[in-house]
Amino acid sequence: MTLPIVTNPAPVASWNADNLDINGNLVPAGEISGYMVGIRDLAATGSAVGTYPNTASTNATTVAEALSLLYTSGAMVAGHDYAVAVKTLAATPPGPSAWSAEYQFTWQPIAAPAAPTGLTVA
Repeated sequence: MTLPIVTNPAPVASWNADNLDINGNLVPAGEISGYMVGIRDLAATGSAVGTYPNTASTNATTVAEALSLLYTSGAMVAGHDYAVAVKTLAATPPGPSAWSAEYQFTWQPIAAPAAPTGLTVA
C-alpha cells in the first residue's frame, strides 16, 4: 500500500472534535477535558495499532498538535512511515475514549535549498 506523502517540515495533526458519546448522546458541558495525540514509527520494533510510544495531551479547545512536539524518542526521520491517532480525554470516568482510526503517512519533508556557490569579491 502506498501511503500519502507529507512534505511539511513541521507536520501538524488536526481532527474534528466530537461532542457525542458512544451511544450518540450529547456529552455534558465540561466533560471533555482534552485530547491525547499518539504517533508511532511503522517500522519500529513492536509497532502496533493502538500502541503509541510518543504521546502528548492538549486542552479541550485544541484540535491540532505539532507532531514534532510529541515525538519524544528523537527526531522524526525523513522517509519513514508513521501512524498518528487521537483520543478524547474525559474529566470523569468512564473516559478516555478509544483511539481514533489511524492516519498513516510517509514523512518526506521538502529539503532546504542548497547554499549559493561561487561567491567572490572583487
